[in-house]
Amino acid sequence: MFQVNGIREIGAASLLPGGPVGKARYQLEGNSKIGSMAMLWVDYDFIRVLGLKVLAGRDFSRDFPSDPVKGIIVNETAIRQLGFQKPDSAIGKSFNLIGGKRGTIIGLVNDFHFVRLQNNIEPLFLQLWPWFNYLLVRV
Repeated sequence: MFQVNGIREIGAASLLPGGPVGKARYQLEGNSKIGSMAMLWVDYDFIRVLGLKVLAGRDFSRDFPSDPVKGIIVNETAIRQLGFQKPDSAIGKSFNLIGGKRGTIIGLVNDFHFVRLQNNIEPLFLQLWPWFNYLLVRV
């Protein structure tokens, strides 16, 4: 690993926080309701670089080969939208994205503004993705 003075951490994401985000339709397994939620594709370091807190479950990890294929992390607002009373009860639930991808909720992060600060915080899910548009640098 290289070191550059002043740079503490580097992560990556499909979109920059503060800008527009994509939306995906989803269905929680065992529930016929189809909803819509904001989504960001991120790397393993995104949560740490942004200083987010994992409130339940765990962060993405290279120790779990299934994370890039099935791991999904949601925010607090998503937990409420999905109808879970306790955050821990969402961990391990299957999550189907309309269009084919299936996943499992592995973690919950605190709510954070990922679009303009003037906007209300929306339900969000994070997924690992191997290609990115932006590097996030903590200095």
